Amino acid sequence: MKVVKYKWEEVSGPINDRPIESNASMLKLNHLEPGKYQFKLTVTDSDGATNSTLANVTAIKETDYRPTANAGSDVVINLPENSVTLYGNASTDDKGIVSYEWTKSSDDHLVADMMGVRSPVLKISNLEVGNYKFTLKVTDTGGQNATADVHVFVKPEVNQPPIAVTAGEITVVLPVASLVLDGQNSTDDKNIETYSWTQTSGPQLTVSNSDRNIATATGDIKVAVYMFKLTVHDIQKQSNSANLKITVAQKENKAPVADAGGDKVIQLPKLIVLLDGSRSYDDQKIVRYQWTRDSSSLAAGEIANNSNSEAVLQLINLIAGRYIFTLHVFDTDGLSSSDSASIIVKPVFLQLDALPNDNHSESVVDAFYVALTQGPEGTGNDHDRIKNIESQLGLLLHMTSEEDAYVLSEKVYKDFNSGHLKIEFYAVSVTKETKVVKKGIDVLRWLKPKLSSQTNIFEYSIVDLNTFVCQNNCSGHGKCDQYTKQCFCEAFWMQNFIRTKFFHGENNCDWSILYVVIVCFLIVVGLAGFVWLTCCIWKRRLWRWRTRKRPKYSLLSQNDNAKENFKMLTKTRLKAKTGTPASDSDLSSEDTLFVNHKSHNGQIWPKNGINQHIRPNMLT
Repeated sequence: MKVVKYKWEEVSGPINDRPIESNASMLKLNHLEPGKYQFKLTVTDSDGATNSTLANVTAIKETDYRPTANAGSDVVINLPENSVTLYGNASTDDKGIVSYEWTKSSDDHLVADMMGVRSPVLKISNLEVGNYKFTLKVTDTGGQNATADVHVFVKPEVNQPPIAVTAGEITVVLPVASLVLDGQNSTDDKNIETYSWTQTSGPQLTVSNSDRNIATATGDIKVAVYMFKLTVHDIQKQSNSANLKITVAQKENKAPVADAGGDKVIQLPKLIVLLDGSRSYDDQKIVRYQWTRDSSSLAAGEIANNSNSEAVLQLINLIAGRYIFTLHVFDTDGLSSSDSASIIVKPVFLQLDALPNDNHSESVVDAFYVALTQGPEGTGNDHDRIKNIESQLGLLLHMTSEEDAYVLSEKVYKDFNSGHLKIEFYAVSVTKETKVVKKGIDVLRWLKPKLSSQTNIFEYSIVDLNTFVCQNNCSGHGKCDQYTKQCFCEAFWMQNFIRTKFFHGENNCDWSILYVVIVCFLIVVGLAGFVWLTCCIWKRRLWRWRTRKRPKYSLLSQNDNAKENFKMLTKTRLKAKTGTPASDSDLSSEDTLFVNHKSHNGQIWPKNGINQHIRPNMLT
């Protein structure tokens, strides 16, 4: 049997609009009114039999607590700030707050604009000086309410005077064009409305931008103490002042540095020659220039436009020779310094145009140069020195070749990259009818050995001798650099440095790197074999020295009790007992051994610290 029907009925309880009934096995009760309820359950099985029972339910009314209002903390503001926001959203209730209401107390007789009086947040504006009281009223779902008060204190505006700030005391060093007056660090709680700079002491200067936070004082600034005063005003005309002390000192004056522009070499004809001394400088100012001619200088030539008192000296009508001028510069304190510059004026030399036209096209290719170190200046004429070099080179060339030849210099200049003096030459071969420029590569081949063996024929040291246009074919395995005259070898080729360093040969690419590697490898292997063979011979000799014939006698033990147990046997008898054949040297009657007959387990007493094991039957 099983229950096939359930029926719930409300027997008694508080009055309801609808009675509580259900045909489910479980009765669910919702939204009950407080009070006592009685329910009847009737069940019917499959045979139609029924049974009933009662259930009692008591509904207790839920407790509803009053809300708690929170209007926030009191607020204090100062005009001109005249608005504030109050927050009541910190109010709480166990069921929930359904309404907010803000009101202003009428006792203060003050006015204000309020927005959001029915919301948790109240915005108040246009407040006046005084004490405001606002009340927040909150209501919960049960109609219960609570209130809270908050005060807003509005105070009159408070203005602090501004604060003027300057650098205090500073020191500047002459020369200086102006003095900077800095007051930009001045402050105020509102805003600084005006600035005013005035000079209170010191030599009078002109103050520019005196109504700004940064001003400038200009004028005749000299060594002195200058006092300035800064006054600032805010929007309510409150003011404050600060002083600025500027001490102007004189820097230690240094003598000026004269620069005459350096030495010059010019070729006639030249209309005007300039010596530039404008690169002279001083820590203050150069006020005067003075050019003078040196006593060892030629007296020819004229100074144009009275330029001897200018920074740039102008010279005209110069003739061949050496001129020396000294520049004197003076500063404001009368300190001075000087610098000299020389001008070497060269005459018009014989040019290549004098040569036949058929050889002139190849003259550049056949030109060569001599690079010299610049020695100390002598008293002679530089033109004579160059002529001397020409004659010396021509003499060497005549000694090395069968033809009559002379050397002709084309130009002289200073190489700024190396700092050496370079002289460009041509070697001219003279016959009865023609003059032919000799090939530069042949001239080098003749002159280099002579110059390397006779280094003292010139008053200057020769640094380099080479052609201007590189004519070296680099052994057919590279290219010659026109500037450095060095060979840049192709891959797997390198320079024969033995030929270059020891036999005065030209740059080349004679050696194959592959052959050089093979030769170096063979040399290393040969050296290693030689070292190994030397070590072997030395070790063999050392072994022979260590294996010399040792003495045939050994010291016996010093134990007196064991002496009676020893007897002398010849080495021949001992070897006969052991079965070892005796050699011719062992048959000597003088060779004996001292043997101990007393043994311990086959071990005799040690000889010289060495234990020897001998069979016992050998000692009988």
